[in-house]
Formats: sequence, structure tokens, C-alpha cells
Amino acid sequence: MPNTYIRPIFAADKVKFVAKILNEEKINTICENAKCPNKSECFSRGSASFLALGEICTRECKFCAVKKGFSPPPLDENEPQRFSDAVKKLNLTSVVITSVTRDDLSDGGAKHLAKCVFEIKKNCPNCKVELLIPDFNGDEKSLKIVLNSPLDCVSHNIETTKNIYPKIRNSANFERSLSVLKYLKKNSEIAIKSGFMLGLGEEENDIFELIKTLAEIPVDILCIGQYFKPTKTAFCVQKYYEESDFEKFAFFARNLGVKKVNSGVFVRTSYKNFGSR
Repeated sequence: MPNTYIRPIFAADKVKFVAKILNEEKINTICENAKCPNKSECFSRGSASFLALGEICTRECKFCAVKKGFSPPPLDENEPQRFSDAVKKLNLTSVVITSVTRDDLSDGGAKHLAKCVFEIKKNCPNCKVELLIPDFNGDEKSLKIVLNSPLDCVSHNIETTKNIYPKIRNSANFERSLSVLKYLKKNSEIAIKSGFMLGLGEEENDIFELIKTLAEIPVDILCIGQYFKPTKTAFCVQKYYEESDFEKFAFFARNLGVKKVNSGVFVRTSYKNFGSR
């Protein structure tokens, strides 16, 4: 792994404060549950990405550290209120809410996610809210539910290139995720965001083709980052890219008309990257 991939040490006091509030409100975060390499930096800036619908995902993506299972516990009806309370205590001006995938729920958890947005907007009206949603099995009714909430941005990650989807995301579907992004773009005036990781075994031509596909939708915001193996049993990193590679892919995307491109080693959809165009 290149030396440029090593993270610096961030303000411990601020990290502890954010962790304390999240613990008090019993809030799951993708930062902790997915073992994100940016956790300390984001916590030191007083921010975090909330993880809704519990902490058990019904999908089995090989790159992800989030717990997996086919019978998650029932939804916590108090979660929207706790999210709102945490936003207020942390004095956030923007928040990203992502979720596990809940194939066991008839709407995939769409109503619950919408409640989270409504609750935050009710108590913290000046806070911008972004939802990073699962594919809801392509169900347009569920997509409509989240779009009818007072969102500022909606995201759905394509995650990787088409040719390696069956190997990396065997319970997801590349074309279905594209259809989700197309529906969001067609039926919304807010910013539409997507992102993917490098280092899972894709070829350079695959990357350019994926960027072209996303630009044709068109997504408003594109995030490209390096994959890191989060656990011993997760899929192994196939390649570490240089910053010059990320700059090259960003240049290509911008030339295709993507309004905002964030491309770099540690880039994630919510890292220093709230969804404004």
C-alpha cells in the first residue's frame, strides 16, 4: 500500500465527543459499522453518517463489513427521533443518512427512511439532509416514498463495474441499480449522486465505460474512491491506484458533463461531500 494512503492522527477530544453523543442516542453509523477509514477525520470535524434500518443487512456484498443476516430484528420506531436529537446535539448543518438493505421489508424500509428525513427537518429545518438509499429491489413505489420526503440530495451507489458485479455483489444487480438512478433523475429536481470503488478487479476500460454510463443518466455528482479491505474475510484488494489515476478519471467525467466529481483515495459518498451541485 502506498505511503500516501496512511491517515494522520486527528483531534481526540472531538472524536470522543461525537462518539459520546452517538452512543447516548444509540445511533448506528456507517462510519463504525462499515469500518470506514475516514471515521476519525469525520468525527474530529463533528460529523458522522447515520446508518438507518438497524445494523443487519440482508445482502452479502463481499467488500462490506456491515453485519449480514436474513432475519433482522423489527425496525426501531424511535430511530427517526434519535437521529433528530443527535443532529441538534451535534449542531449539524448537513447530515447523510444511509441504511442497510432490508429485503425482508415490503417497502425495503422506504417509509422509515422518509420518517427520518421528516423528523430532522421538523426539528432542525436548516439542516440539509441527504439519503443514500439501497435499490429497494427496483420498486418504484418505495423510490417515490423517499422522493416525497423533504430531501436535499438522494444517492444510490453503483459500487463497481458491470463485469465484476456477479462476483462482488452476487445478490445485487447492475442494471437494477442503473434503473434506480434513472428513476431518481427523471422524477426529482434535487441533486442525484452515485459512487463506486476502485481496486476490486476492474480494468481501466471498465472504469471509463462506467463513468460514461453514469454521465448519460446524467448523475449530478460522482464519487470515486479506493477500496480498502475492512475485515480479514472481506474481498482482497486487487489494486491500489495512484492519485494521478483518480485525477484522470475525474477529468474524463467532467469532460462528459458531470457537474461535480470527487475522485481520490479516501473519497466516499459522504466524505467532505454533502450533495450540493
